[in-house]
Amino acid sequence: MDNPPLVLLQEKTLERLLVGQAFVEVTEGDPVIRRRLRLASHVYSSWTARGTDPAALAAHLMDGSVEALEEFVTADHNSMHDGAQQAADSIENFFSAFSSQNTDIPRRHAEQLSYDEFVLEYMAPNLPVMIEGATEGWQACRNWVTTDGGVNLEFLAERFGQARIWATASASTSDGYGGGQRHDMTAGQYVDWFRRHKQGQEEQLLYLKDWHFVNEFSDYKAYVLPEYFRDDWLNEYHDMRQTSHHSASTSNGCTSQENIVTSDYRFVYLGPKSTTTALHADVLRSFSWSVNVCGRKRWRLLPPQYTHLLYDRFGREMAPDFELDGCQAERFPNLAAARRHVIEVVQGVGEAIFVPSGWHHTVTNLEDTLSINHNWLNAFNLHWGWALLCREHAEAAAAIEECRETCSSAEEFEALVQRNMAANCGLDFRAAAAFAVAAIDETGQLAADSCLACA
Repeated sequence: MDNPPLVLLQEKTLERLLVGQAFVEVTEGDPVIRRRLRLASHVYSSWTARGTDPAALAAHLMDGSVEALEEFVTADHNSMHDGAQQAADSIENFFSAFSSQNTDIPRRHAEQLSYDEFVLEYMAPNLPVMIEGATEGWQACRNWVTTDGGVNLEFLAERFGQARIWATASASTSDGYGGGQRHDMTAGQYVDWFRRHKQGQEEQLLYLKDWHFVNEFSDYKAYVLPEYFRDDWLNEYHDMRQTSHHSASTSNGCTSQENIVTSDYRFVYLGPKSTTTALHADVLRSFSWSVNVCGRKRWRLLPPQYTHLLYDRFGREMAPDFELDGCQAERFPNLAAARRHVIEVVQGVGEAIFVPSGWHHTVTNLEDTLSINHNWLNAFNLHWGWALLCREHAEAAAAIEECRETCSSAEEFEALVQRNMAANCGLDFRAAAAFAVAAIDETGQLAADSCLACA
């Protein structure tokens, strides 16, 4: 029988809840250690709003909360009262279906999965699922794919070649999310590069990401939105602002992606084999879905209660990927433990993956791949977005604290904070409030329409 994996604990933060001292080598096979690991995960989740606000941990480290828990956590396993044991066990049981021994996530066919089942089994509990048969009747599946299943580059260049896109250098994930050099070009120019790459004339990998295709080609109905993903407050809100964004971009004679970078969260991705997306959780801690029109992707996902294992020994910097080498192991001492909880899944053609809020993940194209992706918020994950905004606000304020005395008023300082906050995450509190009001109005109107229909 193989020996259980080793965990090298080199921190004096939550690891005190595990072993009570630093630089101790332990095995996860030890039932006492397993219990302490479960409790640490539960405590971290509670203190950081399920991992959405890691900075909140600092206050608990300073106010004596850790010391108060120490006697309870390091108590003999047999002395743990039934209620606490049940609570700890429930954390493990909840994710038992997604243990590190699994190499896939639940797969359901669209014909056998109702919307209510999707909500109750996956969206509400914030768990991933792969939905097969999600592309029935999609125009993109007819026009964007060649007869042999490849990307129809000729059609894309002829029909959409003048659109401006960003192509990101994607040699590896080591630069971190968003770290690769970006190239501003047309879709036609990218197709030309793609062809040269296939002929062996281009060594550098370029990945067309975040193409706001729906915004630019609203008359071309590339796909039908699957019913599971239609309760989308985020893109409905941005659709309300479509006219103003269109006016802004056409008034200066430019339709660059720069002008519509925050217009919506509906994207097309296109990349050759081996292009990657580095480790990240989705924008505004939104849900996301992704469908492969052609090609295959490998996803690696980490449940949010293990997010803290991705940070360096100071809790400041996150690892750029899940890969573990000598330097990574030194800088990110808990990355090996995080890897044991990573779920790996391969997504094929016509399959829709649902990525819940706060699940950090990496993506690798195993073949030349063309995909359609959305990010969205609704009542089931709005708290994730709000927690992120609060954290961004606190970090933006701390970053310019030295400017506070030079501001003429608290209002002026707050305006600077809000501006930086919007630059970092795409929303400030004013825009978030407008988004919430629009969502409430839309929800109320739908309810009123439903009542009228039933009258």
